[in-house]
Amino acid sequence: MREIPDLTNVKIESQPKILFAAFPTRIRNGESTIGAIAFADFEDDVNLIRITYRAEESSLAGGVLALTLQELPIPSPYGEGLKAIKFDLKVGCAESLTFEATVIANDKAGHESEPFSFKFTCEA
Repeated sequence: MREIPDLTNVKIESQPKILFAAFPTRIRNGESTIGAIAFADFEDDVNLIRITYRAEESSLAGGVLALTLQELPIPSPYGEGLKAIKFDLKVGCAESLTFEATVIANDKAGHESEPFSFKFTCEA
């Protein structure tokens, strides 16, 4: 699991910001893996988080996971505007592959976060 960054000095703005992804660096072929995305938004109106992932070694393996925030996000102990949402990802790989995932958050006002990327390896 990745280390959680220091969130005490996060500047919360109208544009959503992805703060970090809590996801293992290694997952197993076909097994369901739980992760979380932490984000900040001044108006607290993020309604969609997209996670796009693609294998670095292949143009064929990849996918998109869209998380609609109809469920209540996990409240943050760091204060208003800081939230996290859990997700469940299952990736199939016939051989060990390294994936790059990109996360983008959208809010109700149409603001979009800067892309946030992280990598993980699917082990066959």
